[in-house]
Amino acid sequence: MKKFLVIIGILSLIFTAGAVLAFTSLDLPDLKDQAQEKNISLWEVVFPKEIDFSRREADQVLEDNLSGIERIQLDGGNLNIRLVKGDRFQVKASDLKASHYYRIEDGCLAIQGRKETISYEITSPNPEKLILSGDFDNGSCQIEARLLQGDMSLANGEVKVNVDQSFPLTVNVDNGSIYYHAQELNAKFTTSVDVGSIKFFDDNYSGVGFDEIHESFGQGRDDIQLTLDVGEISVE
Repeated sequence: MKKFLVIIGILSLIFTAGAVLAFTSLDLPDLKDQAQEKNISLWEVVFPKEIDFSRREADQVLEDNLSGIERIQLDGGNLNIRLVKGDRFQVKASDLKASHYYRIEDGCLAIQGRKETISYEITSPNPEKLILSGDFDNGSCQIEARLLQGDMSLANGEVKVNVDQSFPLTVNVDNGSIYYHAQELNAKFTTSVDVGSIKFFDDNYSGVGFDEIHESFGQGRDDIQLTLDVGEISVE
């Protein structure tokens, strides 16, 4: 048994080293040009078949005009989430069966992922009072409204943040991409990528295991940490 585990460990190391060497041998500037021409991410150019970034429209209303929701929790499985500001708290999904995979309790909307990906759209009149937490396997999370706080972990996929003002946020993605944009920044950033690239406003970095980037804007009120194992981060 011990010999078997040792063999598996060695094979894992060989595979990881091979993946890193393969990535570093790529012509990153040329790949970036391809990504810009096709209007897709660098990750999709390098690994076009690994992750499906497509989404089904969330158009089935599951809950309408909810009140008292202070937290949103995402857990396990495959999920596509879009969070926006609206005139009332509403939950939509791409499948009516999604009603079996969430619960509302003690001011928390908890969504459980499943084997088949379901897209959810969550609308809140006061997103700045919401705390978002998530730890799921595959999919995406789009945040289009300023929150009180956010903490996201995703194995494969993408996280997109496009808001008017910054807020405290931690994002960890194993494989995929992170896009961040805020019209008004009052934050201190920590961003890092193990293998891939970072576009931080006008600065571009690419390679393997390069140092973390630390930048502060305004009074540095909000702590923003963006961490990625393999792929790309874009802050603009």
